[in-house]
Amino acid sequence: MNSSLRGVAAVCVAGLLALLSAAGATAGGASASPPQQRQIAETTLTSFKVVLTATRVGTGLRATVTAAGYQNSAGRWKLIGQKRIGAAGQWFWYSAAVCGLTVTELKPLPSSAAPSDTVTVSLLMTPALGCSGNISASWGPASPPPARTTVCVVNRDSSTVTPINAATGTVGTAISVGRDPVAIAITPDHKTAYVVNYMSGTITPVSTATNTVGKAITVGTNPDAIAITPDGKTAYVANAGSGTVTPISTATNTPGKAIKAGSQPWAIATT
Repeated sequence: MNSSLRGVAAVCVAGLLALLSAAGATAGGASASPPQQRQIAETTLTSFKVVLTATRVGTGLRATVTAAGYQNSAGRWKLIGQKRIGAAGQWFWYSAAVCGLTVTELKPLPSSAAPSDTVTVSLLMTPALGCSGNISASWGPASPPPARTTVCVVNRDSSTVTPINAATGTVGTAISVGRDPVAIAITPDHKTAYVVNYMSGTITPVSTATNTVGKAITVGTNPDAIAITPDGKTAYVANAGSGTVTPISTATNTPGKAIKAGSQPWAIATT
């Protein structure tokens, strides 16, 4: 299409949109309809996801496109904010589609890496007008995690755990756990430490906020190692004496059915 024909098409489409939008507003004036939405794109990276949605009010032909940004937190997608793509009502409801989409995930290191979570998108305006130019939106750098300043030391002979303030070197009051503790693991949200008690055949949950001990969890014979999944939902305990692995739900601190392993499992890790 040459430039003169494109110009005529643009004028005709703009006039048609104005007329139909006015007609839709008149027809819907008596009883307003709830907004309608349709998803037009979704892109997922390791720790960042963008969902593009078109929204219109009533039966109007004009649509607003928003990009919702999500960050992966402990295995769950958490909404961190929404950004409007272009102006409100800029897009045509029936033809709004993605011409090009680039999503960049925050990379704090090295310094040349992406400084923020960003989306750059080009949208179809109408079949006659073609695609828009690139429009970018940024969610800024992720908030740094809160400082973790406590070191937990397992004391096998005294059947205790000693909390130490890593910033000051101050030793806290020893926490009594089960008999012969040999290992410890902390959930990804840093709220609970699980202590493995070799001779007791138990796991002791400890609240890191208050250093209080929860009810002991019975596992296999002579547990000696523990690992917690990245989403924090399950702790797996290797039981050297019984040749098994016990899964524990961290939500309820209840053990599941033991899983058979080899003789004397002595270490465990999760992907």
